[in-house]
Amino acid sequence: MRNQKIAQDLGGYQLTLTNATDPEILEATQNFNYDTERIAEGTVLLQQAQQLNIKQEKEYGEQYSATTVLDNAIDEFNDSTYMPHIRLARKLFATDNGILSMLDVNGRRRWRYEEYISQARTFYNNALSTPQVLSKFAMVNITTETLQASLDQLNNLDLLRAAQKNESGEAQQATDDRDRAMDEINEWMSLYYTVAKIALADKPQLLEKLGVKA
Repeated sequence: MRNQKIAQDLGGYQLTLTNATDPEILEATQNFNYDTERIAEGTVLLQQAQQLNIKQEKEYGEQYSATTVLDNAIDEFNDSTYMPHIRLARKLFATDNGILSMLDVNGRRRWRYEEYISQARTFYNNALSTPQVLSKFAMVNITTETLQASLDQLNNLDLLRAAQKNESGEAQQATDDRDRAMDEINEWMSLYYTVAKIALADKPQLLEKLGVKA
């Protein structure tokens, strides 16, 4: 909703400043120091805000894409790799509480990202370094290579997470930059509209040309 309002405001400002140099309008507003040069200053502020708004939308689109890629990768790893291995480990070592504890397979999986990754990494690192675990996993065709590939898949999630965090930071910075530019153009336009209403008080058709209600 906020982005929609910003787009509407920028569109309105574009209309106003495009028509602000109309000779009849300019003749009235330049009595308040709103001449061609002053209007050009407002146009520069508007263009900056427009460019930063486009950049903000681009950065948020990239953040959304990176988040989707990460979420899909986590779901794929969890559903197709990690949880099947957890279920098999619980069955294979059902009578060995020491192994179950070492692999951290008891109880529910943690779902906060950092905790989830840590728990999964504990599972694969300890499995790979324990011959007894490797031997039993081999019974169900979970080889050392399979476990290493799973750990590599897990490590790739960290790379995707880092990329997502980077995109998130860039999106937030783009928003801050856009908002500062909007503050500047909003302030400039607010004063201009006040001046225009005074200067063109007896010419409602020219106010309408600026997109201003008399």
